[in-house]
Amino acid sequence: MIQFDHFVLAAPDLETAKEEFADLTGCVAKDGGAHPGRGTHNALCSFGEEERTYLEIIAPDPEQPQDSSMAKAFQSMSGLTPLHWAVATRDLPSMAQHASKLDLQPGPIRDTSRLQPDGQQLNWQLMGIKGHTLGGILPFFIDWMDCPHPATTTPFVGSAELVISTPTDTLHELLQGIAQVALVRGELSVSLAINSPKGSVEFSASELLGFQL
Repeated sequence: MIQFDHFVLAAPDLETAKEEFADLTGCVAKDGGAHPGRGTHNALCSFGEEERTYLEIIAPDPEQPQDSSMAKAFQSMSGLTPLHWAVATRDLPSMAQHASKLDLQPGPIRDTSRLQPDGQQLNWQLMGIKGHTLGGILPFFIDWMDCPHPATTTPFVGSAELVISTPTDTLHELLQGIAQVALVRGELSVSLAINSPKGSVEFSASELLGFQL
């Protein structure tokens, strides 16, 4: 099954970002650990175990060198900022073929890891898409392999709705049929609405920086 996996918010400082998110939603995101070599760490909360979707808050990790362009970009942000979103699949090669047929350029499939605060290492695979100017509005793709899914191990903040608006046929065709994504025709934008304990909270943007994968 191919479906919406997670939405990423970036911020200059993780603890401050967690406090801001808790003030908005009533949910305290759980520390997820560091991304070795990438200069970042994160905190997570779930949109539902059965839905297998979640939110990631990512920020520069003061315990790592801050010489990457991405970490420096986070430092210039003011508060929680929509960055990117991910689609889950168990067949990254097929997604690469699909993207190629749309004249997009699938990036390499990368082995990725994160060391959790409890010492457990998570290992998964990522694939980005190149050959476009859509930034983080075009998702990256993830295969969690045998890892426990973060939606099953993090605090529940509430259900969420992701809406992608696009005027382009290429993006529409790439995203067509992805579960838990509302795809509409219109000006380019991404909107995530969370049904939190404190009511509906929305994060939206017409431009997202996106990871460089």
